[in-house]
Amino acid sequence: MHFTTVTANPCVDRTIQVDSVNLGHSHRIQKTICDFSGKGINVSLALTQLGMPVKSVCLSHSDGEAADFFKQREMDAELIPVPGNVRINIKLFETSTGCMTEFNEKGTPLHPETAVDVIRAVKNVLPTTSVLILGGSVPPGFPDDFYYELGKSAQEYDVPFILDASGPLLLNGMEAAPVLIKPNEEEYYATFGVHPSVTQEFCASYRQILMEHNIAYGAVSLGEKGALLVTPEAAWYSEPVSVDVKGVQGAGDSMVSGFAYAIAKQHTRGDQLLKMAVSCAHASLELPGTQMCTMSGVEKRFPLTPVKQLCTF
Repeated sequence: MHFTTVTANPCVDRTIQVDSVNLGHSHRIQKTICDFSGKGINVSLALTQLGMPVKSVCLSHSDGEAADFFKQREMDAELIPVPGNVRINIKLFETSTGCMTEFNEKGTPLHPETAVDVIRAVKNVLPTTSVLILGGSVPPGFPDDFYYELGKSAQEYDVPFILDASGPLLLNGMEAAPVLIKPNEEEYYATFGVHPSVTQEFCASYRQILMEHNIAYGAVSLGEKGALLVTPEAAWYSEPVSVDVKGVQGAGDSMVSGFAYAIAKQHTRGDQLLKMAVSCAHASLELPGTQMCTMSGVEKRFPLTPVKQLCTF
């Protein structure tokens, strides 16, 4: 069992903690946390902390942030050198409300040929890959069919891939039939023009999208309202439970790691996948900054994570 992740647009998350935000006024910062990040990087770290072997294919800017990150953690990575500095994302976290406001840079513009270099690097490791995880934004200069091309490469090796993206990247990538997609509430609306809801009507419409693209699982993370997982046969819902939230930006990527873990373990029932994924997300929420779930945290949250069948089709 071996996972491969792709990070085309890594970043440094600078999390600034304040009690609350009053626009137009000065604020006293409680704490500042800096984490090298990106969806693929975060999923790699989470899976590593779950005891899984992972290969990270990642762009490495000339500032050396990526090289330092993987070297310090002794994680396996295929780094593709690119010019410029890694982008900086500002995360403003209100400790009184648990609300997060984000300011994300686009990243250094790159030549389209760099996308070809990434695809070539991924193809080289696909023969030993059990599950491929694709997600996140891409830098200016990368084509909208970037994830589609990676997904088609995965198909050639009969490797299932998970896609966590939005907009054209998601729509194009879906044409390569990922095993699972996971937009959040905002991304789902931006991509499909429909607000997700915990209703049979919404789940039926999501199911139709999945079936048109031969996708086995469609998740939607709803933040404080829980999470949904839809399959061609049924829809499952994990309702919100009490969590001591200390940081939110790692939860979605921890959720993806939970789905990947369950799929690699050959769990196929929707409730099994959703329970593991949400447990991973909750374990991450209890950690400050952009920190990923750990196995001990997941084991603690697993029995506390409710999942029920919402409807069948």
